[in-house]
Amino acid sequence: MDWCFRATAAGLGLYGVCDAQMQHSIGEQLRPSRIKRDGVIVHKPFRLYYIMRNRVLLYGRPHTSRVWVGQDLPRLVLKLISNGVVIAPRLVRLRFMLRGLWDGVRGRSGPMPPA
Repeated sequence: MDWCFRATAAGLGLYGVCDAQMQHSIGEQLRPSRIKRDGVIVHKPFRLYYIMRNRVLLYGRPHTSRVWVGQDLPRLVLKLISNGVVIAPRLVRLRFMLRGLWDGVRGRSGPMPPA
């Protein structure tokens, strides 16, 4: 996302190749869900730290689309609720996500600091 925002801010266009294929694992586990037919992707708690922190860091960059931030904030809240309330181990997941949010607000990047 960051690269795309920087490219468009520099006046470059973004193009997609609709039939391109790539082997990629999004999460560590796919769990069945009553809400999503294909199930939900479940990340390990340490990855949730980076997901939340990097989102917040991206929100503060000058080239990031404000429209995207407005659309992403509800997704952040949904991820926080779903991972912190619904998916076990809840407290561990919630702790990692809140720590990521806090580090993002403070502008901390790089490796996750020790607890």
